[in-house]
Amino acid sequence: DKQRSVEDNGRTDRSAQVMGSQGSLKTSTKSATSRQYENYGNRNFTHEIFFSKNEPSYFDTKRRPPNIIPRLPLPIFVLNMPKSGTETIQEYFQCGMGKYWAAHHQYRDLEGELDELAICELENVVNDRPMVEGCGRFAVYTDAGYMWKDDDDDDNHNGDKQKKCFYPGVHGLENIAKYYPRATLLHLPRNTTEWIQSSRNHHRILDRYDDYCGGFRNGGNIRTNQTTTDKMWADWYEKQYTARIREFARSHPPLTYVESPLEDFEATGKLLEELTGIPASCYRRHHATKEKKKVAL
Repeated sequence: DKQRSVEDNGRTDRSAQVMGSQGSLKTSTKSATSRQYENYGNRNFTHEIFFSKNEPSYFDTKRRPPNIIPRLPLPIFVLNMPKSGTETIQEYFQCGMGKYWAAHHQYRDLEGELDELAICELENVVNDRPMVEGCGRFAVYTDAGYMWKDDDDDDNHNGDKQKKCFYPGVHGLENIAKYYPRATLLHLPRNTTEWIQSSRNHHRILDRYDDYCGGFRNGGNIRTNQTTTDKMWADWYEKQYTARIREFARSHPPLTYVESPLEDFEATGKLLEELTGIPASCYRRHHATKEKKKVAL
């Protein structure tokens, strides 16, 4: 098997690349892309696993068959952090597939109760189960990270609520490789400065990363009292988070890895259309779309 990797680090090399089974990189060609899909036998894999009744879901009675089945291996785990276009990416896949196939942040259990994807995923990872088992059976998972206080923790004996956080790109990669070895990792990095600014302005989310996740030091599992500066966040986002995902993909060849700049809507839209079959016109800025609707009204 070959591993598909499309990388663009936003600096000099803006060409699509294919990652071979040994982790080597070479320039992509259309013939290499088509061979990739044939090797995966993606249509059979898709129907057998994700569009069957093997794992019940609240949305089974609400979903229509997908308009377009992405050509990329499923499930697709979108590793963008919050405030880096997760709604844009979810809407891209829903534009092509239809409603209820791409999850964003939350899901409904079999009783219809709304719950956080991250809580479901963390419980699975801790108990060494497939990460998204019982989490809605979606084809695409976006913005599955979350921070919360848990007062039901067995290790908590003083009655205080335990602060927890879970982000698949930080805490879930090993589980994905173990239980979803042919899945797709999709990462469309946002401009680092804009990601930091947006995260600072949105409910002080970077401060909360420090409080709940220890600034993602020590793998994000140990909280500290340190404060992370914007420069430290830039180093983390570029040199640790994104770089770690790339290296992880290189060392796990069955996985498919796709990376392209979030804000390059023309080039990334065309790339996604080539890889998924969903039109590039579906890839558009989420908040810009909402603003246009307001003007139209």
